[in-house]
Amino acid sequence: MPKRNKKVFIVEPYFGCDHIFKARGWEVVDSIKGADLLQFTGGGDINPALYGQVRHKTTYPSEARDAREVVLARLALKDNRPVAGICRGGQLLNALLGGSMWQDVDNHDTPHDVVELETGEVFISSSTHHQMMIPHKSGKVVLMGAKSTIRRRMPPTGTHEITTFYTRSKNSPKNWDDVEAIAYEEQNAFCIQGHPEYRNFDDFTDKYFDYLRRYLTF
Repeated sequence: MPKRNKKVFIVEPYFGCDHIFKARGWEVVDSIKGADLLQFTGGGDINPALYGQVRHKTTYPSEARDAREVVLARLALKDNRPVAGICRGGQLLNALLGGSMWQDVDNHDTPHDVVELETGEVFISSSTHHQMMIPHKSGKVVLMGAKSTIRRRMPPTGTHEITTFYTRSKNSPKNWDDVEAIAYEEQNAFCIQGHPEYRNFDDFTDKYFDYLRRYLTF
């Protein structure tokens, strides 16, 4: 019997991922029924209420989209169905799995180096985000970067922002302390900050699919 292609349901397909799945033999389907993977995509910020913070002045949540996607994500997580999130989608899954967020970071609007913690391999990640995941203790950090110099988050109540400053010399060794990807293996979820769907990042895209195979159970 011939091996069937895996099926992916892309949540909010307007933001695009279908081409990278089709190029690798996946079937893109229009229903979650029978899908091997739910792929959450990039876009606007998620509501800070999802991770227990008040809204920072730079945060612009898409609450209508949150409402739609939270329902799908919680159903999938409850059934231990494989889920993956890119940028905003990864942040949403991270928040639902107990993680938190830096609501504003700098220097992540251009491609930059990341390191794979398991192997030490360094490669280029695409990047267009101003927020960054803080993992829950149940998550395994897969990729780290060294780009931000300022990070801002908020408390559960009040208006006083909590700011962390980093200073790095161009001549000093990199401090890999920006979380770029998290695997929640028990929950069958993978979250990544970069954009493997962006064109001209074939190596990064290949890495993404390697991580899906490595950390998710289909």
